[in-house]
Amino acid sequence: MRPALATVGLALAAAAAGCARSKRYYSHVEVLRVAARRMERGTGLPRMLDVEVRYVDCPGTQTEVIRGGQDFARCFYERNRVGARVGVQIEHHPTRDGEWEWHVLSVGGCARPPDHNDEASFETVQECRDVFAYGQRIGFRCDRIPQRELLARCPWFRRR
Repeated sequence: MRPALATVGLALAAAAAGCARSKRYYSHVEVLRVAARRMERGTGLPRMLDVEVRYVDCPGTQTEVIRGGQDFARCFYERNRVGARVGVQIEHHPTRDGEWEWHVLSVGGCARPPDHNDEASFETVQECRDVFAYGQRIGFRCDRIPQRELLARCPWFRRR
C-alpha cells in the first residue's frame, strides 16, 4: 500500500512541477561597469561585452554581471553608458530539478539571448540588515537566500 501512495505522491508532484510556467518581468537597473571583451580588428568594436548592473527597483544591493555576444555588445556599447538607468527584461523559469532560475533577455533596449555555456555571467543576491545591540548598530547580517521583502518586489530572484 505504501509504495502505491508514494507513486501517487510522485505523480502529483511531477504534475505540479509540470504546471509551473515561465514568466517575464520588467525592471530597471543602474549600469555600474561596462567592460569590452575581444575587440574586433579594424572597427574597434567589441565582440563580447560584460555589463555589471544593480537592480534599482529591488531592496538591498542586488548586482549582476551580464555577458553578451557581438550583437548585444555593439548595441549596448553605442546606446548606454556607466551610470545610466535602463530597462531590463528577465525570464524566470523552472529547471528540470524543480528549482527556478532567471535569464536576462535584454538590457537598455539591447537583446541578449542567453548562452547556456556562459560561465562569466553571475549575480550577487542578498538581503542585508543592520544588527543592533543595546540600541547601537554593531554591524550587519546578510542572507544569501532571498527572503520575503526582496521576493515581494523582485520575484525572479526566487530559486525554490
